[in-house]
Amino acid sequence: MRNLKFGIELEVATSKSRKEVIEALENAGINVKGSYYGSPVNYSSWKVQPDSSINGWEIVSPPLIDFDELKTVVYVLRKVLKVRCNRKTGLHIHHDISDFNITQIKNLYRLYNKYESNAIYSIINPSRRENWFCGPISSIMEDIEKTSNIEEFKNIDRYRYYNLNHKSFIKYGTIEFRHHQGTTDINEIIAWIELTHKLVETAENLQKMTPIQSKNNEEALDEMIEEIGLSNNKLVVRQLKKEQRYVSKIS
Repeated sequence: MRNLKFGIELEVATSKSRKEVIEALENAGINVKGSYYGSPVNYSSWKVQPDSSINGWEIVSPPLIDFDELKTVVYVLRKVLKVRCNRKTGLHIHHDISDFNITQIKNLYRLYNKYESNAIYSIINPSRRENWFCGPISSIMEDIEKTSNIEEFKNIDRYRYYNLNHKSFIKYGTIEFRHHQGTTDINEIIAWIELTHKLVETAENLQKMTPIQSKNNEEALDEMIEEIGLSNNKLVVRQLKKEQRYVSKIS
């Protein structure tokens, strides 16, 4: 089992000022500060920073090992400040992979690529499928496969706007999952964190990559859940199935 260690960036649309957002979070007991976009990681407090791609704020966590503070932050955003998310907002999750070797990193990309266009797309809002800020990794897999060591991986000459952002490894030792749409639904957020954590955990110990066997998206989601060892987490599986049914209706 791999210990959970992650960071989260919540993009929200709101007319509330940064001061109002900070005060609401502070009133709920969250240690939070105002910051600027691209500022260094704050290891002890949350940050509220602007993002030119949205009409609102980006709420950035320090490194977390559980969901306690996250639940409080999301409650404040949703119930107190009543912020919203739209087609421009995203949910970005960083998982620590600073201990990964190049084979494990390749495994993570191979695993995500295996399920990207079927299982994962089936639980992601269609607005994120053809999105400048989160492109499919299928288009960079050739570059990933060519790498033979960590330095070559770091030096891949690509921008960061892919579903898996390799640039974050250079700065933070993390892999950033950029695919998910913005949301203030805590169950949706936790399900995505658990799923991406399990992808990382599976990649760490993966011995053999097998081709996908599924014939449709529903089967693909079941296959992914089984392969990454998520099937025993009934709450998360139920949430993912719910999201798949919703996306199917709006696609």
